[in-house]
Amino acid sequence: MRRRAVLPLVAVLGAAAAGACTEVTTDPQAPVSLAFDSLPAPSIVPGDTLRDVDGVASPLTATAFNVDGDPIAGAPITFTLVPPDSTPASRAALSVTPEGFVLAVDTARPSGSAYRVLAQVGNLQSRSTTRTTLTVVPRPDSLEVQAPTGNDTLLLYNAADSTSSGRRAVSVKVRLLHDSLGAAPVPVGPYLVRFEVVADSAAGAVLDSVRFIRESRREVTTVVATGTDGVATARLQAFPRANATAPDSIVLRASARRRLSPDAVGDVRASPVRLVVRVAPGPV
Repeated sequence: MRRRAVLPLVAVLGAAAAGACTEVTTDPQAPVSLAFDSLPAPSIVPGDTLRDVDGVASPLTATAFNVDGDPIAGAPITFTLVPPDSTPASRAALSVTPEGFVLAVDTARPSGSAYRVLAQVGNLQSRSTTRTTLTVVPRPDSLEVQAPTGNDTLLLYNAADSTSSGRRAVSVKVRLLHDSLGAAPVPVGPYLVRFEVVADSAAGAVLDSVRFIRESRREVTTVVATGTDGVATARLQAFPRANATAPDSIVLRASARRRLSPDAVGDVRASPVRLVVRVAPGPV
């Protein structure tokens, strides 16, 4: 029996949505569903192109599927940006090239209001979600450590694995800032920041694993978007090997990248940030 793909997002035909009776085509090149569930990044900087967490200019991508659930190569998918208001400035601030790259003009003004990004092929159009909205943010200039507080100052291992108490988990935080002329730095968010465990950390010799956790997923590395306060937070868990005593700290790093010049991409100032998390055994 042939196994059919499970589609993450289904856009229905306009006629079907209106209650009209339609026949499902058997043409393998005819799209019957459309998947578009995320952007390369949640924000764009004035005068720049939409970039991923590594600072690489990245186009929008979506996938059209036929009646068998197979992706259609070369489907003519187009993208539309719906501005947060009808002012001429908002309508002119962002555009999409035929190749799917989003561009922001130099005069685009950072705002808390987001653009909706829609994908379309034939009569199919994607639904707008929080993962397909785009915000214009100030240029990120620097990254700094946010001191943890309370129980987040210590990572316990051999502790009861309770999600309610979070005894094995610890939060690490950094803040992304824009250098505002003649004023205090302005927080930048949403903007992608990457957290990593330093490979040569002494903890590697005695810990079976050090994992970032986010919702129900566990990852070796994690990418987090800053909030409107410019703060990106990642949570960490540690699991020791049998009869091993962990060192007193784990070394992490956080980094944010942007275009530094027309031909160069690199880390913002003070990035990557070095973070040291204290480690101690807890009650079993």
